[in-house]
Amino acid sequence: AFGGAGGLHACALAGALRAGAVVWPRHAGVLCALGALTGGERREASRSVLLSADDAPALERAFRALERRVRAGFDDQSRGVRLERHAELRYRGQAHALSVAGAPLATLAGRFHRAHERRFGFADGARAIEVVTLDVRGERAAGTPSVAARGPRRGVPARTIVRADGHPRSAAVWRRDALATGASLSGPAIVLDEGATFWLPARWRARVHPDGALVATRSAR
Repeated sequence: AFGGAGGLHACALAGALRAGAVVWPRHAGVLCALGALTGGERREASRSVLLSADDAPALERAFRALERRVRAGFDDQSRGVRLERHAELRYRGQAHALSVAGAPLATLAGRFHRAHERRFGFADGARAIEVVTLDVRGERAAGTPSVAARGPRRGVPARTIVRADGHPRSAAVWRRDALATGASLSGPAIVLDEGATFWLPARWRARVHPDGALVATRSAR
């Protein structure tokens, strides 16, 4: 459950889906932004070529030129960049093309025949194959963000009245930063975090996972 309000509806949705648990991650309100910051870097370059699948030297030259373009898009071209080659091919005269892995070039035609048979139910080994487009994708993984351990203290909840299932109910109100690793709580309860709120209904329990996520499960009773 992520987003500012995702935690308000997660347990009800999980109950409707008969899901076993709900995970409310740390920093749920800005989870997408954190993903953008820690998801690594990607660059891509493509080129239309219209070459024969048997023309390995020309294909290799074109692939290497694309790889240089992709590497140039990274701040440090020499460290940690993983490149993938892809090619779109078709039987000469066809209007559509299929994408297959571009390496190694020696088996490019064979991979296309197999892909064509899987997709369309037949392959024509005697027919000329045309390479329509070459594509190179570069990726560099981001470093794993460190997760600070939570302190050993356990806060004392406040109380409030909420309207749940059409009736007023007394609910505990927890500050998320007051919940230590391993802390458990029972619903009905509200957990307040910076930028996000979690609603733990009656007959649900939650525990703070070591990575800071709140894991909620329906009580057996």
